[in-house]
Amino acid sequence: MTTVLLIGYYGFQNAGDEWLLNQSIRWVRDHYPDAHIQISLPKTAPNYVGFTSVDRWSIRALARAINQSDHVVFGGGGLFQDSSSRRSFLYYLAILWRATKTTKSVTLLAQGIGPIRSPRLGRWLANLLSHANVTVSVRDTCSQEALGALGVTRSYLVSDLVFYKGKMTTPKVATNIGISLRPMDMPPSLKEVLSKLLNKIVSPKKLLAMHPKWDIPFTRHIFQDQTLSLSDMNTIGLDGELPLKGMITMRYHAAAYAALHGIPFLALASDEKLISLAKDCGQPFLDLRSPRATQDLPSIWNDFAKQRTHYQTELIRLVQNPLERAKGLIG
Repeated sequence: MTTVLLIGYYGFQNAGDEWLLNQSIRWVRDHYPDAHIQISLPKTAPNYVGFTSVDRWSIRALARAINQSDHVVFGGGGLFQDSSSRRSFLYYLAILWRATKTTKSVTLLAQGIGPIRSPRLGRWLANLLSHANVTVSVRDTCSQEALGALGVTRSYLVSDLVFYKGKMTTPKVATNIGISLRPMDMPPSLKEVLSKLLNKIVSPKKLLAMHPKWDIPFTRHIFQDQTLSLSDMNTIGLDGELPLKGMITMRYHAAAYAALHGIPFLALASDEKLISLAKDCGQPFLDLRSPRATQDLPSIWNDFAKQRTHYQTELIRLVQNPLERAKGLIG
C-alpha cells in the first residue's frame, strides 16, 4: 500500500486551508486510489476520520511519518514565503529538507511561492527544489517568477487547488453583498475610509469569516460594532451555496469561492496573490499597500457597484482560465 504524507497549514479552522486539504486528499485519491494518507495537524485539530494524524509540532513524529511515506505532498497554499513568518518558512523548509534527504518522492502541489526576502532562505529553497525527486507546480505567474529569480526553472504553472476538477456554478439571483475582511496593518486614514464605505453600503450585507479567530474581531472593529454576526465559511464550504450579488474581499480564497460561484468581486489586496487572481478573472482590485489606497478606495468601489453586471460577465468568461490550467494537475 502506498503511503502519502500531506503537509500544509491544516487544522487551524482557516476555511481556505481546509478547502486545500480536501482538494489535496482528492488529488491523492485520484493518483493513488488505495493510498494510506497521513496528515500533519496540530493536536487541537478536529478528528479527520479515515486518516492518520501526525503531530505537526513533534519533530520525532514528523520524521517518523516521512520515513514511513512513499510520497510527501505539500498541498496548496503559500507555505514558502517569509513575509508573514520567517519561522513558518523555516518549518516547511526543514520538512522539505528531511523529505529530500530520505529520497522520498516530493510534490509541491499548486504552491504559492514568495515573497522571499532572505537571500539565504531563498538559496536553501532553490537547492532543495533542484533534487530530481521533487516536482513543483505553482498556482500563479508571480510564484513562477519568484522561483525563476532563485534560478529554479523546473516548475509548471497550474492554478490554485480549489480550481482542481472544479466548475463554475450558475450564479443565483441575490441582493446581498458579501464582505470578507482579514486583519492587516493599515494607516488610520485608510481604516477610517474603509469603515465609512462599508457602513454606507445600502445593499444588505453578508459578513463572512474565513478564519473566524482573526476575521471576526477585525470585522467588528472595522464596523465599530461588537455585536455583529458573521457566517463561518468553514461551515458553508467550498461547494456550499451563498447567494450574493457581489463580494468585497481581502481574503484570497473568499475571492476564489466567488469566482467558482459566478459572484463578481472587488479585491482589496495586500499581496500579489490576490492581485494575480483578480487579474486572471477580470475583476477590479485595489492594492492596499499603495500610498494612494485611501484616495482611490471610494472611486474603485463606485466603479464596481455601477459595473457589477459587466464584471460578472467578465468573470464568467475568464474563470475558465484557472479552471483550464488546473487540468494540468490531473496528469
